[in-house]
Amino acid sequence: MLKRGNSFWTQPLGRALSLLLVLVIVSVTVALPIVAAAAEADIETMKNSSVRVLITQGGRLMAKGSGFVIDDGKHIVTNYHVIESVETEGAQAWVVLGRGRDMRRALEIRATSQANDIAVLSVDQKLAKPSVKLVRREDIKPAEAVIAVGFPGTSDRVDEDWMNAPATPTPGQVVQKLRLGGGAHMVQITADINPGNSGGPVYNSRGNVIGMSTLKGRSSSLNYAVDAEEILEVVKRTNAVVELEAPAGSTAGSKEAPPPVVTLPPPPVVETPFYQNPMVIGGIAAGVILLAIIAFAMARRKPGPPMPMPMQPQMPQQQIPQGTVPAAPKPTVAAAVRRSTVSGVSGFFAGKTIELPPGRPMIIGRDPQQAQLVFPSEMSEISRIHCIVTYDAPSQSFTVEDRSTNGTFFVNGQKISGQARLRSGERFYLSEANNLFELRAD
Repeated sequence: MLKRGNSFWTQPLGRALSLLLVLVIVSVTVALPIVAAAAEADIETMKNSSVRVLITQGGRLMAKGSGFVIDDGKHIVTNYHVIESVETEGAQAWVVLGRGRDMRRALEIRATSQANDIAVLSVDQKLAKPSVKLVRREDIKPAEAVIAVGFPGTSDRVDEDWMNAPATPTPGQVVQKLRLGGGAHMVQITADINPGNSGGPVYNSRGNVIGMSTLKGRSSSLNYAVDAEEILEVVKRTNAVVELEAPAGSTAGSKEAPPPVVTLPPPPVVETPFYQNPMVIGGIAAGVILLAIIAFAMARRKPGPPMPMPMQPQMPQQQIPQGTVPAAPKPTVAAAVRRSTVSGVSGFFAGKTIELPPGRPMIIGRDPQQAQLVFPSEMSEISRIHCIVTYDAPSQSFTVEDRSTNGTFFVNGQKISGQARLRSGERFYLSEANNLFELRAD
């Protein structure tokens, strides 16, 4: 009669591990809905801090856009181009909280920057909406997730009662920080910006504002937001108080306001990000402990009788003739061969890499008879011969020569005058920042 062996899971240690595994599964099952609810609450807070801005004159709608709340509901921020007719034509600006005249709040301009497209307005009645925190320029990181919130034209077509349509969140990420033409500091983002989004906040994953939707690029996935520090400089010209996100490693934010010193309201409760949720951390820790215990138990198991191992044929020795050694690679030869390329980062040639002809210049432009990298003829901002790119092997650098009407620029917005020398990995753009290229010598 065969004797049935004892299973590991029927022994005391195995039963304890089974119970621990059940507890981990239950903890994670309970935690997931809580995390999802917290994330949804964050989005709702972002939407609730965003407002619809309308400009009217004589009962006629002149313009509409978005904005966001600062200073405990007493001020809002939006784009200057949204409220420009208030200054130039005597129109009236409103915050619209819903349908009906009793849902409107009159706005008054307090400070503007036409060059940076920023306007700060006071509200005739304090709004019962949460104020946002602004993010310092140094804390805005490329590739971090962002959410642009506003009232684009599509939200106005949800139903006939468009004044009650909610704010629309659009996800994306930071591409880069830059200055367009040496002007305002901007953040290039992939979140789509449409008419009506202008003036809306762009939030980071912590629910704080990195910038304000300002400019739509030629590509729907490359748009621009004026950064939060530019907004702060305009706010400082008013009596508004604005709170800044706490720097990395700090536990509290700071508030910026012009003199005189005012009494600040208590700081709002900071919601804990989902990855800091104690239940999530506890579930992960329990899982790690469980795996460690199982690994320890398996390591202490007594080994069974050894399995017979077949003799391994000595194939490697037979394949190499006696007295010969395989030739080692020659890195010096590989290093001497360089491949110089121009890669499209954004715009018409985004995602494409073109190799420069060895020892010869590459012409970029709209003229198919002369240019090797040819833009469509309808892209009038690109000249027929816009620029010439040459790779110089001895110095391992590139020469970019501008031949255009609208200019060729370094990535920081400085215009290239005549010729400029760039290194591998550096970028330049043609006419507009969304026609961006990167140079590589590999």
